[in-house]
Amino acid sequence: MEAPARDHDLVLFGATGFVGELIAGYFADHAPSDLRVGLAGRSRVKLEAVRSRLPVAAHDWDLIEADSERSRFTIEQSLSLSMT
Repeated sequence: MEAPARDHDLVLFGATGFVGELIAGYFADHAPSDLRVGLAGRSRVKLEAVRSRLPVAAHDWDLIEADSERSRFTIEQSLSLSMT
């Protein structure tokens, strides 16, 4: 069975936090240019601000507005379904 296609090689959840922005900056400077990165967080406005402060290599990275509570619920639901 073939794995489903993915939009990103790496999604950095928490990109708007202090450490998240540092990690994003590191990837922008050191990651291969073909690495497909998504910056994820709860606020699109904050994600846009972080991306604008990153090196030029990151300016076309996707922004993913995520709801941590919904993600947690989805993960827990998936785990309970896979264990039955």
